[in-house]
Amino acid sequence: MSSKAYKVLLIEGDANEASLVKRYLGEGAPSTDRFELTESVRVSSACHALAREDFDVIILDLQVPQNVGLEGFHRIRAQRPEIAIVLLTDLNDESLAIQALKQGAQDYLVKGTMDCCMLRRVVRYAVERKKLASLVESLLDKDAAAKLIVDADAVVLYVNRAAEALFGVARAELAGKPFAYPREAGSVTIVSPKAAELSAEMSVGSIEWNGEPARLISFTGPANEAVVPMGAERRRLDEIKSRFTRRLSHEMRNTLSTVKTAVFCLNDAPTGPLSTRQARLVDMISRNVDRQIRIFDKLNDLARFKAGKLTLDVRRLEVPALLDEITRESEFRGGPRRLEVEPSAGLPPIAGDADLLLQVLRGLLDNAFRYAKDKVTLSASREEGGVKVTVADDGEGISQERLPGLFTPFDQLDRRPDGEAFQGGLGLTISREIIAAHGGRIWAESGDAGSRFSFTLPPYSPSERESAPPNKIFVSNSRSKPTYAAAGTAPKGRAS
Repeated sequence: MSSKAYKVLLIEGDANEASLVKRYLGEGAPSTDRFELTESVRVSSACHALAREDFDVIILDLQVPQNVGLEGFHRIRAQRPEIAIVLLTDLNDESLAIQALKQGAQDYLVKGTMDCCMLRRVVRYAVERKKLASLVESLLDKDAAAKLIVDADAVVLYVNRAAEALFGVARAELAGKPFAYPREAGSVTIVSPKAAELSAEMSVGSIEWNGEPARLISFTGPANEAVVPMGAERRRLDEIKSRFTRRLSHEMRNTLSTVKTAVFCLNDAPTGPLSTRQARLVDMISRNVDRQIRIFDKLNDLARFKAGKLTLDVRRLEVPALLDEITRESEFRGGPRRLEVEPSAGLPPIAGDADLLLQVLRGLLDNAFRYAKDKVTLSASREEGGVKVTVADDGEGISQERLPGLFTPFDQLDRRPDGEAFQGGLGLTISREIIAAHGGRIWAESGDAGSRFSFTLPPYSPSERESAPPNKIFVSNSRSKPTYAAAGTAPKGRAS
């Protein structure tokens, strides 16, 4: 009987458990398979070992330091996805091990129940099972069509190279995360922070993956061809543009901060009191510097959104609670204009980042208060299973030809009648990015008097929305671009 050598990396922080595994793998007659064991007590040191040499199998204790939950498993699998992984677990961690099996682990053993023969058999089986899985993954990787495999809860189990290129997000960032997609096949729109918005045909089939029921999702072009993502050259140029914008914003902000400091020193009058005219000029400089700093901050935010650098902290949210919080903020606003909040009962919960959604509401309310004559109205209602939030004012309307430009960066910059510097320019653009990242849409409507800015958000669904990945991808039956509507012709000159 021929023998085979298996290179094993054991990640075990308990010296007694490590000694037991070492003894089990070292026992046996000379003719049996040999197991060459390398030991590591931490995930970080194991990653260094994986960078230096190859192994046939990794045995990972779920209780090892630096392995909170499945964090260590994900880290190791992302570094060396081609190596088989066997987990060691206590009885109370068995559910975590089962979850890891769905996400790519080959097997697990419960401490205190294994013996020499069982451990050796599991190691051999894990290596062979990984070889078969790698063969299947290799075939999927060669497929020109973008393909994903998700489990019954829509958690991503596998992403092929074509899908990685299509979405512009590394497969390691998608694996183990929920994936929002329509459950019915057909024409869809793919919206990803790092790739162009694309239309595709989606098909969904039932398969078995790692011994569990799963679904294979495929994306193809109109003629059953592969969906062509944004070209590599365009992605490179967009990244260069984004880096330049962030760098420019940073440098200009630093320069303006220096001017701001100088203005503060002038106001502090270390060189003597200012005349009335000098004080007015210093105040004008200060207000314009503040305004320019805000513009550069928004430029930086927009660049980070475009580059997919902003993380969404998605949680279950109640819309009335969001409206209540933004209403309390508005109570401290001065001026004669009042805020009216229309009752919003029976709204479904949504999934979203509370801070970013409040930023959208804050910006829409700021615009509405700036142009309202008497009042601003804030309301929320059900919309296609989700929620629609609307901010309306009773001020001067927006002309129909200006509506399409409201969400375009700098397209609508104006000077106010009172001679103040630029207003708006980026707030609505950033709001559009935030709402699109949540899978919703934002639009403006206006008539002869008053304007309404509305956005929709899909309802909360734990299987699809909770714990969404930082670089979110949405696949929907409708586009997430803003839409516009106008009733009649309104006066010109309003900035957003």
